[in-house]
Amino acid sequence: MNPAHPLNILLAEDERPVAFSISFALKGDGHKIEIVSDGEEALSELKRKPDAFDVLITDHSMPRMNGIELVKRLRESGFRGRIAVLSAHLSEETRAAYLALGVDTMIPKPFDVHELRAIINGIARGEGDALRPTGLSTTEACKLLRLGLPEGPETP
Repeated sequence: MNPAHPLNILLAEDERPVAFSISFALKGDGHKIEIVSDGEEALSELKRKPDAFDVLITDHSMPRMNGIELVKRLRESGFRGRIAVLSAHLSEETRAAYLALGVDTMIPKPFDVHELRAIINGIARGEGDALRPTGLSTTEACKLLRLGLPEGPETP
């Protein structure tokens, strides 16, 4: 399937076989994929090339920086791209943290590559709002986020 608008995607995934299967599937749909192995590399790449990527696909559990910290720092830096989280560790608290940070979708591992392709191709067609996860109110998500994230310097 060739999307209406091929996307430039940054994939942060520390499991190489998973990264390669995602890359293979999405490249087959016409998207450009760059792979990094952890959150710190993803943050560095996005700071170095802030307008180069339309979408970040990130794992939650990675060495050096997890997905929540990555998304938090990207939001603080003004990253406007779409964000998809893949993880085998999506507890209610983790989901609430991601919701509060405004991720576009969360996909539990193991995942169906066809589902991921459909989501990414939907983003390419501009069908983003239907992909936002539901379940918690914004107030509930913010309360859980405050409980689950370590205190840090205040942001303006």
